[in-house]
Amino acid sequence: MHHTSSFGGTSAASSLRNMIACTVASLVFMGNAMAAADAPSGYTKCVQTGGTCSFSGTRQVAMGKSGVFGYGTFTSSVACTLANFPSAPSNSVWCSYAATTTSSSSSSASSVASSSSSSKSSASSVSSSQSSSSVASSSASSAASSVAGASLDLTKYKLSGTYSLPSKAAEASGASWNWDTDTLFVIGDEGKAIVQVSKTGVQIDSMTLSGFADTEGIAYIGNGKFVVTEERLQDAYVLTYAAGGTATRSSLPSVSIGSTVDNIGIEGISYDRLTENYVAVKEKDPQAVYGLKIDWSLKTITTSSLFDPAVLKTDDISDVQVLSSVASLTTAAKSNLLIVSQESSMLLEVTRTGTVVSKFDLKSISTDIEGVTVDKNGVIYLIAQTPKLYVLTLK
Repeated sequence: MHHTSSFGGTSAASSLRNMIACTVASLVFMGNAMAAADAPSGYTKCVQTGGTCSFSGTRQVAMGKSGVFGYGTFTSSVACTLANFPSAPSNSVWCSYAATTTSSSSSSASSVASSSSSSKSSASSVSSSQSSSSVASSSASSAASSVAGASLDLTKYKLSGTYSLPSKAAEASGASWNWDTDTLFVIGDEGKAIVQVSKTGVQIDSMTLSGFADTEGIAYIGNGKFVVTEERLQDAYVLTYAAGGTATRSSLPSVSIGSTVDNIGIEGISYDRLTENYVAVKEKDPQAVYGLKIDWSLKTITTSSLFDPAVLKTDDISDVQVLSSVASLTTAAKSNLLIVSQESSMLLEVTRTGTVVSKFDLKSISTDIEGVTVDKNGVIYLIAQTPKLYVLTLK
């Protein structure tokens, strides 16, 4: 005869079922959390590595894993391969596409070897993108092997790409390379937004600025944080970038680099990854190149003059970039600076004492270049107010 114990049978079975249900729920939650990390926020996962990601219209597509991604802009579909996403991590698992389509149809640097379907991008952008974006991406290896020693040596550089920037980057005046995303972040002097773009100027997303008036400088400092500067106020602010979000000036930590002036103040700022300090430049009357030590937790700043800018013999100073991110340079060379002068149409490489190491004449490229940044391979990105993006690589 079969006996059933209400305590030892039914209740025990019920407890076992509850334990199994909790375990399954936990595994599902963990799986979903891990899966979410394999796609940027707001993106839809479409295919694993090696497959073809299909979607409608022209969209930003990401390839990556665990919060690290390479981006590209494609039309209709793209093969989920490292050939199409050269900046994606080698252990990428998924491709995913943005929720909204983009009006820009030019391919980004990540789409150099895109599938035939991605060639449906408009002919006007493809003609420039295919030749110059291939240089922008493939030059990485040659730049890494050739840019070494005591300087970049600007005499060895050439213009390899010209791209239009999105309308949100109107009056573009500064840019910073983000080493975590391998993308560029552009700011305009109207203080309206920070725009994330690919290395060929394709908009990825943006963040609205509120309460700003005359933003000129921007510097990435790691962990999603940027420092931006106001020209006339000569103040610097730190913020965390949030795509689609808003940064309100009055709510941000800030420090003062100098007293309020007319339209001749702080034009650019750059972060030194070796010392965790900054270099900032003042446009004119008088020109200045400052070394800055900033403690954002205490909101304190120590300012010093690095050298007399008169030795540069430029009509103004528009932006500055520390070379600390260029992987193959010597430690000494990593402290050198790129300085751009819009009025003199000149790009200079200088030491911290003001010695001009090399020059690049910008007159044949543009007369409204105001911003400069550089990536780990020594590829130089110039920002013009038009707004345009000019890419310099080794000859």
